[in-house]
Amino acid sequence: MPPCDLFETSDKYYLIAELPGLVEDDIMIEVEGTFLKLKGERTTKNEAISYYQIERSFGLFRRTFRFPQPIEKNIINAKLKDGLLEIEISKYNKSER
Repeated sequence: MPPCDLFETSDKYYLIAELPGLVEDDIMIEVEGTFLKLKGERTTKNEAISYYQIERSFGLFRRTFRFPQPIEKNIINAKLKDGLLEIEISKYNKSER
């Protein structure tokens, strides 16, 4: 389960997830109402290796975050750099809809 930080400013929400070793194709972001879902999979490079100790997590992960207001897909920006996924979500007022 990747560690995540969720915080807000006056005009945006931010979600930052630690995803070292993943590329954009390994990650999926879904929006449904007030929920943002972060899904992905971290695979091993070589499954023929016999491990003595494993401290890093592998496999599927899924995180769901609830926001105080509905999220619209067209106001989300996401970038993956240096193992950090940064998601920026613009806030909007009901009068802006």
